[in-house]
Amino acid sequence: MKLIKGAAIFFFGLVGEWIFSRYLSFHGLNPQILLILTIGVAAFNGTPEAMVFGFFWGLCWDALSLNLFGARALALTLVAYGLGLVRRQVDMVTPGAQAIVAVIATVLYRMLLGFIYLIFSGQFLWLGWTIFLLEPVYNGIFCFILAILRPNSYFSSSRRGSILS
Repeated sequence: MKLIKGAAIFFFGLVGEWIFSRYLSFHGLNPQILLILTIGVAAFNGTPEAMVFGFFWGLCWDALSLNLFGARALALTLVAYGLGLVRRQVDMVTPGAQAIVAVIATVLYRMLLGFIYLIFSGQFLWLGWTIFLLEPVYNGIFCFILAILRPNSYFSSSRRGSILS
């Protein structure tokens, strides 16, 4: 991934997360843009890049929030590592597969974030049943839409030649 494209994705991800969480939130329910973009980076660019993006996105988001510093950075990095393990078994290029992975990753991300808070602050981070049950569905739908809108989202670059010829 080129440096300028990577920097643009990084900053657009942060701005998108801020806009959705600040202005487009419905009773605390908003898509986790940084998690969805980490899934996209893991699907198309691999685990190491997804871990780097996830770590720095989480670190920047933690610096902007008033919560436990480093929790989101650790959670997004571990989710990116897990996505790298899943990427070997599941073809994550199709929008449907990305949506299913987003639903599962959202549940794991929320549980992991809760346990990180439990370890370091003494109480489990619980946002309520409504957010816990609806956020994975919301993220899955949002991830599906973003995967469809991405150019050439159905074909990975390594398979494009064999499918089209």
